[in-house]
Formats: sequence, structure tokens, C-alpha cells
Amino acid sequence: MNKSSKYSTIVDHRINDYIDGDLEIIKNEILKKIDGIECIILGGGFGRGEGSVIVNKSKIQPINDYDIYVVTKYKVDAVKIKLIRIKLISLIKIRQIDIEFKTKNDLRFSKKTVANYDLKYASKLIYGNPDILNIIPDFKSNQILLSESLYPLNLYVISIIQSYPFEYNTENDFWGKQQISKSILGWSMAILISEGKYHPSYITRQKLFKELTDNIELVDLVDFATDFKIKPVLNSKIDWNKLWFKNLNIHLSTLEKIYCKYYNKKINNIFDIINCIKKNQRNILKNIYGFITRNKVYKDRQNLTIIELLILSYINELNKGFSSYLIEIENELKKRLSINEINIRKVLDYCIDKDINCTVWKTRGNKIFY
Repeated sequence: MNKSSKYSTIVDHRINDYIDGDLEIIKNEILKKIDGIECIILGGGFGRGEGSVIVNKSKIQPINDYDIYVVTKYKVDAVKIKLIRIKLISLIKIRQIDIEFKTKNDLRFSKKTVANYDLKYASKLIYGNPDILNIIPDFKSNQILLSESLYPLNLYVISIIQSYPFEYNTENDFWGKQQISKSILGWSMAILISEGKYHPSYITRQKLFKELTDNIELVDLVDFATDFKIKPVLNSKIDWNKLWFKNLNIHLSTLEKIYCKYYNKKINNIFDIINCIKKNQRNILKNIYGFITRNKVYKDRQNLTIIELLILSYINELNKGFSSYLIEIENELKKRLSINEINIRKVLDYCIDKDINCTVWKTRGNKIFY
């Protein structure tokens, strides 16, 4: 393992040594369990030298997850992959390890997505053939599909829900701001993608965003999120409650703008977005497939997405003090959840309980150090 490799913007040799050790465990475990491996790659923030790490005296704690890509000669059984993940989580002191297995054919026919762009141009080789990523067709960041701008906006809706400021303590405050940072980095990334200005680096994105807008409020939020991502701190002085509500309003307004651009139609409110979700061709096909196979997973997922958007819109409109369609949102929520009155805490808990993206949150709790 290359001891000179850098995984974080924080200058501390202990971080490199610590993460080198983790990656060695990951590499050996994968090689032990899987045949026909072409290479193992580190992606995400750690793969591009901007990983989130807390250094607290003698403690080194990587935050969030390692993104691992494994290129194999053959498809890998899903059960094997699940067992490897479980084993690695028991060996590595980090909240999550994401492992994605790809074949050469998968690389050869890669779409022009953010994930594939980052994999090709902003990742680190852990093991194997250093030229394997050349199989991915070359493309520029301004060629990334416009549909990719919707992905971070939709994905990080649950991060806003998870970060709602209910109970104040050091751990909740830290994870609350960490999840809000995901949302901020998500909507700012969506804007950059929609303008053909995406870049893998958080720091470069921060600069590009400043060049794109003179809106001080937006720039300040992106500055906070970028700083918190690359150099997370345990006792940030920013007010969690104010930060949450400010970001909520911006995330939802950005959602409307990006949906407007992608669907090329006027978007006035959350109900217009919900109609776009319902009429999206891919979602329709998924629901038809689910109906034929008697599998409700796609229908349930779409319904949950709509509930998540509705509850956040409901909170946002309440915070404004007046809304012309607050009652409409409330009635739709009641209908979808079969309830008589809205209890914000209960609805948010329902979303967290049902959303598959909250699995780690539910099992790991709010512990920071392992």
C-alpha cells in the first residue's frame, strides 16, 4: 500500500496510516472471498483525497463510509456480497462500507453519470490492474446526463428528515449538521450539473458555485457544508435549528427549479413535482413490472418518496406562517398515511423507519467514535 497516498485534506500522517490499515483489511477480505478479481478501487471522498475524518487527540475516526468498487471477471452472487459487507463492518470502525461489484462489460457500457465520472477520473487503486478504468468511455463533465441533477436532490431528502432538530446533545448536533451538509452539497451539486459545471472535488465545486451565483445566503451554506465535510468538527457554533430551516427552504426551492428544467414545464409547488414523479416513464414501467410480478416494492418506494416530500413541504409552509396550499398538503398527507391529524415527529419517524437509506442510521445510532 502506498504510504504517501492522501485520503483527507487534514495534514496528519496518522490519518494515512489508519486508513491504509482499513483498506488492507478490506482488500484481503475481498480477495479471500471472491475469485476472478481484476482490481479493487477506492472511490468517494476518500478516493479523491477529501474524506471526512475527525482527529480528537489520539483518536482518528473516519466519518460516514468507504466507497469500494470491485471489478471482476464474472458477476458476483448477491448473497456473497451481503456476507462480505457484514464481515467488513465487524472488522472496520466506520459507520458504513459501500461495495459495488462491476464486470469489464459493466465498465465498457457505462452511462454518463456522476458515479461513473468520479470512478474514472477521481478514484484510487487499492489492488490490481491500474489501467482497468480506461475501459470506461471518455466523457467530459458537461456531458453528464441532466437526469443526474435530480439524483442528489431526491437522495438527500431523507438526510433533511434525519437531521430534524428534536433532541439537543453533542452527538445529535454533530450528525444533524453532517446530514444537513449532505443536503447542501446535494442541491449545490445539482445546480452545477444542470449548468454543465460538475467537478468531483468538494473544494473545486465550492469555487465553481461561487462563480455561478452572487447569492450570499447560498454561498455561505455551501462554504459551511464544504468545510464541515472535509474538516468535520464536534462543536460547530452554527445554530442547528436555524440551519435546518434555512436549508429546507432552499433544498425544496432548488428541487422545483431543477424539476422545471428537466421536465421542461412550469413547476409551482410540491404537487407539480409529485405529478412529475407519478408520470415519469421509468417510474410507470417499474410500477407495471411490480404489478405483474406482484411485488409492491416500487409502488411503496414511490409512495414513501411522496410522503417525505409532503411532510417537509408541510413543515416549510408552517414555518412561513401562511400558505395558500398548506391545507391541501395536510389533507394529502392524512390520506396517504390514513391518519386524522399530523404529528410531525411521528411522520418523520415513519419515514426513517420505512426508508432503506436509513438502515445504517437505525442500527448504528448516533455514536461518533468506535
